[in-house]
Amino acid sequence: MYGGFPLHCAAFNGHYAVARLLIENGAVVCAATESGATPLHIAAGNAHYAVAGLLIENGAVVCAAAESGSTPLHWATWADDGAMYVVRMLIANGADVSAADDIGRTPVHEAAASGLQSAARLLIENGANVDALDRWGQTPMQVAIHNGQYVLVQILRDWSKPSAGDT
Repeated sequence: MYGGFPLHCAAFNGHYAVARLLIENGAVVCAATESGATPLHIAAGNAHYAVAGLLIENGAVVCAAAESGSTPLHWATWADDGAMYVVRMLIANGADVSAADDIGRTPVHEAAASGLQSAARLLIENGANVDALDRWGQTPMQVAIHNGQYVLVQILRDWSKPSAGDT
């Protein structure tokens, strides 16, 4: 991992015991890389539930934004379906389900692009804005259509307000 600290490396690899040892010996859980990624971003983006939980228990900020404006919740929706548990934990600890990054993408946009159906449902059930527009005026449904995510198109259709761009 370029630009990271030892705790970032432990988070990237899912090494819970190493992460715990580093924290016990003074590692800063909110330390950020040059791009603003914290160890929680890294753990969330790699679906490392136990490490993400350890970081949160030790003061990691669930709404911390990297330079791109992306939060750990955005990163969790880039991972595979194993990240569902991380998504649930982040929401339970106060993550903003409708946070927009620098290009206006929300976690629902990212779940729509990645095809993470269970994460998209959980985000929506917790109040995520399914009609949010990104920089290009695309809703999560349009992102799902663009990425060929048929089931997500159905899920988002059931929750969104119809617009001319979605029909």
